[in-house]
Amino acid sequence: MSKKTRMFCKALLAMIGLAVITYILSVSVRRNMIKQPQGEYILLEDALILTEALDGKYPADERYRLLNQDLTENKDREMTYGQFKELIQLITEEPGNGAFILNGENAGSSQEIVSLCDKKFKGKYREEFLLLTSDWYEVYDQLLSHYELTDTVVRSEVTVLGVGAEVTVCDEDTGVDNAEKKGQDTDTDVESGVNAAGKHRTEDMTDEEGRLKEDCLLTLDEGYFRFKSRQFLQDKYQTLRVYRKENTLLTVREVSGRGMSLHNIWITEAGEKLLQVFTRGCEIRFSWEKGEAGQREQIADLEFADGRLRSVKIKPDKVNGKLLGIRDGEIELEGLGRFPYEEDMRIYRLYGKLEEAGSDELRIGYDFTDFVLEDGKICAGLVTRDEAMENIRVVVKNTGFAGAYHEKVELTSDSDFTLSYGSYDALTVEKHKAGEKVTLTSDSELFYGGRVYVEPAVLTGRIKLLSVERAQGTPEYRGKMEIERTPEGLVVVNEVLLEEYL
Repeated sequence: MSKKTRMFCKALLAMIGLAVITYILSVSVRRNMIKQPQGEYILLEDALILTEALDGKYPADERYRLLNQDLTENKDREMTYGQFKELIQLITEEPGNGAFILNGENAGSSQEIVSLCDKKFKGKYREEFLLLTSDWYEVYDQLLSHYELTDTVVRSEVTVLGVGAEVTVCDEDTGVDNAEKKGQDTDTDVESGVNAAGKHRTEDMTDEEGRLKEDCLLTLDEGYFRFKSRQFLQDKYQTLRVYRKENTLLTVREVSGRGMSLHNIWITEAGEKLLQVFTRGCEIRFSWEKGEAGQREQIADLEFADGRLRSVKIKPDKVNGKLLGIRDGEIELEGLGRFPYEEDMRIYRLYGKLEEAGSDELRIGYDFTDFVLEDGKICAGLVTRDEAMENIRVVVKNTGFAGAYHEKVELTSDSDFTLSYGSYDALTVEKHKAGEKVTLTSDSELFYGGRVYVEPAVLTGRIKLLSVERAQGTPEYRGKMEIERTPEGLVVVNEVLLEEYL
C-alpha cells in the first residue's frame, strides 16, 4: 500500500472516529439538557385507583397482575414515565369505540396510543423521570373518551367538611332540605340554610355511635361520599376538582379553592385545641389552637384557608322578647322593636334533639327564642323550648356534693344578667354585664327580703357558680337561680326546664 493510500485511510478513520465521538457527545448533551419537569407528580396509588375505575377495560392477564402488584407495593411513590407507558400499553390492549386524541392526532390501537404519548412528551421525559399529574390526567381523560366512560367516571367539584370519625351524624331525617321545613304561616318569609345530611348516605357509612367510617366523608353541599385517594385527608376544608364514580370520590385532580367559610354555625363544644360544631345535621370536630370553654354554645363564623381553621368569630350579642311578627325582612320583639335579619339567618332547636330548623319553630306570641345579633341584624335564632314544657326546681349542692348549704355564693354569667332582691311587691333589680362577679354571704344586705334572684338576660345564658368546684371544673347552669338565706347557710336553687334537666 502506498504512503498516500495509508495517509488517506488514516484520515478517513480519524473522520469516522470524530463523527462517532461528535454523535455520542451530542446525544449526551441532549440527554443532559432534559431536566426532570418540576411540579406535582401523580402517585402510583391514584393512577391505580383511576385504572380500576375503567370497568375492566384492561387485560386480566399475568402481565397486568404483576404490574399491578409491583405498583401496589410501591403505591406511596410517584409514577415514572416508564411505568406510565407500560400501564397505558396494558390498559389499551382492549380497543375502545371512542376517540383517543392527543395534540389533534387520533390513535386506535394500543401501540398507536403509546406512540402518540411518546410523540406528545418527546424531549420532556426520560424513562426514569417522574410523571406530572397534569400529563397523567390529560391522557386519562382521553382514555375515558376512548372507552366511552365519560358519563360513568365524571369530573365534579366538592368541598370537604370532615372525614371519618371527625363527623358524627345526628340528623336521621336524612336528605331533608331545611327549605322544606319552613313554616306555612303567611306572616313569615324566613329562609333557612340547606341541610346536606343524608344525601348519598347509606347505613353502612356510620358506626354504632353514628360516626362516619374511615373511608367516608361529608361535603359542604353534596352530602356523604366514600373516597379512595388519601389525598382527601390532606385537602380538607378546600374546594376540590375530583373524579367521581357514582357515590365514590376517586382522586383529587386539583385544588380549585383554598378557602372555605361557615356562617352562623352553632358551637356545641370547645376546649383545648378543639372546636366541635353542629351543621348540616352533623357534629363536626376541628382542630383549633385557640379553643376555649367560653366558646361553647355560641353562634360563630368559621374561616378556613389552606386546609386549616384560621379564625373563629364568636357572636355573643343576644336579645330575647315575645315574638310579635316576622315580615318585610324584619323580626319584631315586644318592648325591643324591629330587627332586620340576614339572608343566611339560621334557626337552631336546642331542646330535645339538636337540629337546624325552619321558621315554623318561631312561635308568634311566645318568648322561647334568643335572637343572635351581628351589627344590629339577627343572624340566628336559638329556640330553647315550646309552650308545653314545664320548669323544675333543683337544689345545687356545694363542692364535693357534701351538702345543700353554702358558706358563700360567688357567681357570674356568660351573658348580661340581673340580680333581684327585696320584698315581693317592691323588688330591686340590678343589671350586670357578662363576666361581672357577684359575691353573696349570709350577712349580705341583699337578703333583707329573704331571697336573691339571678336571671340571665337571654334564655341561652349560663350562670357560673365560681364558689363551687366540680370534677369537670366550674359548674354552669341554664335557667334562673334563687338563693335563700337560712340559719345553716345559703341554699341555691336552680329553676330550669324539666327536659333540659333530664
